[in-house]
Amino acid sequence: MIYAIFALMAAAAAALAVWPLLRSRPRAAVPAAMVAVAFAGSVLSYWSAGSPNLPASAKDVAETQTPEPAGDLPPLATMVAQMEQVMADRADDPQGWLLLAKAYADLGRSADAARALSRAIALEPENADLRVRLGETLVRVGEGRVTPAARLAFAAARRLEPAHPAPRYFDGLALMQAGEPEAALDVWRELAASSTADAPWMGNLSRRIAAAERMLAALEAQSEAAAAQP
Repeated sequence: MIYAIFALMAAAAAALAVWPLLRSRPRAAVPAAMVAVAFAGSVLSYWSAGSPNLPASAKDVAETQTPEPAGDLPPLATMVAQMEQVMADRADDPQGWLLLAKAYADLGRSADAARALSRAIALEPENADLRVRLGETLVRVGEGRVTPAARLAFAAARRLEPAHPAPRYFDGLALMQAGEPEAALDVWRELAASSTADAPWMGNLSRRIAAAERMLAALEAQSEAAAAQP
């Protein structure tokens, strides 16, 4: 499902980049059209697993791998440079900024990805998914830590869409990182209770809950052992 959404985004971004040129300068439109469509197709070829809702794990957020190029496509860095040129004239295209942010992320340029997402958010301030993507990207910038800036992004997403699972997931992760496994467990259990059994994030969430439960059990055992000592 998510790949279909990304495909539509890519097609929309390409169309938006080309349409004004086709309307105003037909002859000049051909090279720009080729760049936009090539970029959209290339980004889709490079995209690997990932979700705007939840990452597979904190490690997956912290570590960004650049997929290998497919076939005879130019390197992703070349595609990004072309898209940057397109976006210089299409700065009011939020989907273009989203595509560029994802490409930056695939190159490991998380700070640039965050800036591109901020441009998209400025154009679509009511889009909760963009806020979530910014939060995830800021976690990457923080090397897996849910930084204060990331928490602000997730909080904004939650205000826009209270039922969105990602802000609650990362709230729990932030609590775990702060040494509060019991509070994290409460957040994650509440998220699990409000989710369907086949929700795509349930597998990872269940593992997080189990890890927090083991940590609490270990802490309780240590506490009991310390109390039993004379």
